[in-house]
Formats: sequence, structure tokens, C-alpha cells
Amino acid sequence: MPFGMMRQGFTYQVIQNVVASRTPKTITNNGVTFSSAQKQFGAFGAFFGGSATATSPNSSDFYLSNNSYTIEFWFNTADALSEIVNQQSTTRNGWSIGTRSGQRMLFAAGDGSTISVLVPSTGGYSDNTWSHVAICHAAGGGVAIFTNGVRNYYNAGWNVNIAATTANFRMGTGFGVSGGNFTDGPFPYTGYMDEMRISTVDRYGVTNGTIAVPTAGFVNDADTKLLLHMENTVADDGGPA
Repeated sequence: MPFGMMRQGFTYQVIQNVVASRTPKTITNNGVTFSSAQKQFGAFGAFFGGSATATSPNSSDFYLSNNSYTIEFWFNTADALSEIVNQQSTTRNGWSIGTRSGQRMLFAAGDGSTISVLVPSTGGYSDNTWSHVAICHAAGGGVAIFTNGVRNYYNAGWNVNIAATTANFRMGTGFGVSGGNFTDGPFPYTGYMDEMRISTVDRYGVTNGTIAVPTAGFVNDADTKLLLHMENTVADDGGPA
């Protein structure tokens, strides 16, 4: 809070800045390597070579429920069938993002009873090229998949209450979807990743047909629950916010 001090007829305003931060998530690197030649921002990008993963213990920050949220990252791959980022159980709980044929990004979400699988009808990225993807949901209804600034999937009434799971948060592999469960897998990811962020806000607006693609690395703020810069490590930037 600002407060004033009187000295020789002058009033000085002293501003006290309170810097907030959050506790960084613990991330375990299981074979992820880093490249100074392949990155989107900063000095490095992370490479997932098909068997590499990065995991974090279960956290309520990954329980998306039916609140507002955004999951976004930069990726570079030719992998047409992979699970890149997820927190999913082997039943119908949790969520997952991956690649599918035709350069399409998939988002799957389970409410404990059924799994909703969202896949654009057309592709949104090119193989072996850095691309930005953002999955956005607005509390009260509406989900969108933006790839390279273009909304190539939209459902105005979608409001799945994603069920919590005690499974770890994972990058680099996932179970996929089969028989109504998250069980057809694993589907490892072969490719690069940079600047990954999970937020508790619809950052880009699901009703927008196009969005501005980020032109710099993400910044931690009050809505950020996970932020990975991939700067020669898989570490959560916990603040300051």
C-alpha cells in the first residue's frame, strides 16, 4: 500500500510492491533432451524421441473440470499419431492432447462416464515446422482448438465436466482413446516442444475465429498453473506472478 512522508515541504509517495509467486510443480525428466538448433523462443527446445517423457505428480491444478482454461504449447513434428500432453487415467477420467492424421490436433476429455473426442475436420499445421496450438474452454460453455492462430474446431455448447484423476501429468506419451476408455496405447510422441503453459482462463476467447499467435515466450501470471520454457531443462517457472 502506498503511504506518504512529509519532508521539507515535499510529499514523497513510497510504493511497496508485493511480488506474488506460486510453488513450482516438480517435473521429472525421463530422457527428454534439448536442442539449441530447434527452438521457438529462447535458447533451447525440448526433444521427445519416442521413449522420452516428462511427468509431474497429481495436482488439483490439472483438474480442468468445466471451468475456463487454456492449454497451449509450441510443437514441431511429423508424428501423425501421438499423445503429447495429458493427465488421464485408464478409464474415462482426465484429458489429453495429441496429433492425428492430416496434421490435426486432438483434444479428448472424460467426465467419468464418457469421453468426448474433439478433432478438426481439416489440418492446421505443417510437418517438421514450429506451430502453436491452444485448447481453450469458457466456463458455461464453448471449446475451441486454435492452430497457428486459426480456430479449426469450435463447439459453442460444449461444457464437459472433466473428471479428476489421481494419474500423473505427462508429456511425451499417453493412452489414446479406444472402446470408450483411455486405454488404446501408449502413443509416444516423437518431436520437439517449446513454451508449454496451462492457465485457468480462456486466454484467446473461444468465440474468436482467429487469434494473434504469440511472438515471445509466455510470461507467468496469476492465471498460470504450469509454465515450461524448455531452457535446457524441463522446469516449471513458478513466478513471480
